[in-house]
Amino acid sequence: MVRGKIELKKIENANRLQVSFTNRRKVLMKKANDLSILCDADVALIVFSNTGDVLCSSMEQILSRYGYIAADHRQRQESMCERILFFLFKRLKRIISDLQSFQTILLNQVETSRLQEKIALEENQLLRKQIESMVGRGSSGPQVDPESSSSNDKEDHHSDTSLQLGWGKRKKLKIERPAITLEVQVSSD
Repeated sequence: MVRGKIELKKIENANRLQVSFTNRRKVLMKKANDLSILCDADVALIVFSNTGDVLCSSMEQILSRYGYIAADHRQRQESMCERILFFLFKRLKRIISDLQSFQTILLNQVETSRLQEKIALEENQLLRKQIESMVGRGSSGPQVDPESSSSNDKEDHHSDTSLQLGWGKRKKLKIERPAITLEVQVSSD
């Protein structure tokens, strides 16, 4: 036989109400105890009667125990968070320091490149003036010897500049500056 669904409604008779409350409370306590044993869990059950009485099974012990555990757990968690934050702070500080050193290195390289560019521009202007003065004195115009130019580029490609001009008879003239060697070939008439 199948048990039919019971419709729940408030019990009006006070005696039946008290008997039903006692029976159902016992069943509820047994179910809570079974749950505690089967699942190895602490179950706290608070039941208020219709008269306002509080019926509980070791509620104060459970709450005090979990209140203490929660505070202890919270303390351990805060301590762990502080350690993690301190570790992250040290790591970020080291990363910032590395980035600042890298920035300093890059700025120094940029400054060095600017100085090299300035020196190269000044040397270029000096060479143009020398070429103009030679062209004004000399013949048809400057001719660059590509073979000697390319061989000098392969040998000294870092900071030395080489320029060769050629006319009829060639004579090598060396102009030396700090870190720059300039070879110019001019014709003698």
